[in-house]
Amino acid sequence: MPLENTNKLPKTVNPKAVVFDLDDTLYDERQFVSSGFKAVAQYLAGSYGLNNQKLFLQMQQLLCEEGRGRIFDRVLLDNGLDSSLVSLLVEVYRSHKPVLEFYPDAGEILRDLKISIPYLKGSNWESAPEIARDLKFEIKLGLITDGAAGVQWNKIKALGLEDMMDIIIVSDDFGTECWKPSPVPYQRVMDKLGVVPESCVYIGDNPEKDFVTARKLGWHTVRIWRPGGMCFAIKKDLLYEADFEITDLQQLKPILLNLWTLKEDG
Repeated sequence: MPLENTNKLPKTVNPKAVVFDLDDTLYDERQFVSSGFKAVAQYLAGSYGLNNQKLFLQMQQLLCEEGRGRIFDRVLLDNGLDSSLVSLLVEVYRSHKPVLEFYPDAGEILRDLKISIPYLKGSNWESAPEIARDLKFEIKLGLITDGAAGVQWNKIKALGLEDMMDIIIVSDDFGTECWKPSPVPYQRVMDKLGVVPESCVYIGDNPEKDFVTARKLGWHTVRIWRPGGMCFAIKKDLLYEADFEITDLQQLKPILLNLWTLKEDG
């Protein structure tokens, strides 16, 4: 049964859950790719006596010239190694422990939202971030991310997100059929946090899958445009695009404040 598009209905519930996508929303996914290439280069250098740096630069060049796809095949071919090693290199890439950093605006917004009301008890109110002083209610933070579960959890751990989020949904934990745009990850967020759709805000970068189901469920949606991100050039029709568009996650603050104001005025 298709989901009813409730986006046209008034949304008059205060935002309670702010839920983020991961790749190219909170950090630059190119960091993971680079980190993975380094892990593969180190493996080949240690196992076959090849030059670590040359291997890494070759992979980077192939990525720029040919995109993702058969990079490891080319590296093996050009270095006289058996093509049957491809699956092993893919496993090295996927299982490595990445070195990642938040986009600066992502680290800031997570800090500001996390230090909202429940974390300020006994603290000096005037020292709180402006967003926490203005949004006089508790905000729960969440994450929904697609991709191979082991890979995504390694990213989550590298960024320290387990200590920041009230709920983390790696959709692959429930099967590939539960990847976005499946309603399953959004529904699990609502069930676990005990919130209604109209109180949820989802921030992502990919209009192919991030917003269409969230909007049908009644969530507020925000697209973050990341130059260099894999989805930066994608533009879809209105059904698939978000309610709001931003270029910096700090611009999320006035959106949340506006949603609160609409409720207060109503």
